[in-house]
Amino acid sequence: MIPRIVGAAVIGALLVLTLKKNSPEQGFMLSIGVVCILSFLSAAAIMGIMGYLRELAEGIGLDSTVFDTLIRVLGISIIMRITGELCRDAKEQGIAAAVDIGGTALIVYTALPLFGSVLELVRGLL
Repeated sequence: MIPRIVGAAVIGALLVLTLKKNSPEQGFMLSIGVVCILSFLSAAAIMGIMGYLRELAEGIGLDSTVFDTLIRVLGISIIMRITGELCRDAKEQGIAAAVDIGGTALIVYTALPLFGSVLELVRGLL
């Protein structure tokens, strides 16, 4: 798995650098394609990690809602980070900033049920 990801990343980076010299737009599109390929190659490992973490969470009695929320937050942060970096690579700082803000808002929105649970727990202790 590691050689595939590393090989695809190095070859993709070299191709993008070569293509960007003559056509920055096509280089950017190739960069998006390389990111998609690398994400696909990483998907199997990520799914394995998620399965293992789910087993651990069930083993300690963690509510599945809490676990699912944490996984969603992690997924949102990864996707937004990659998207923001692609925008920065395209020299679109404003769009990248908007992606960062939107990602933060989505994470907070997704985590609201956890905040509610914590507040209920604190209220129960008082």
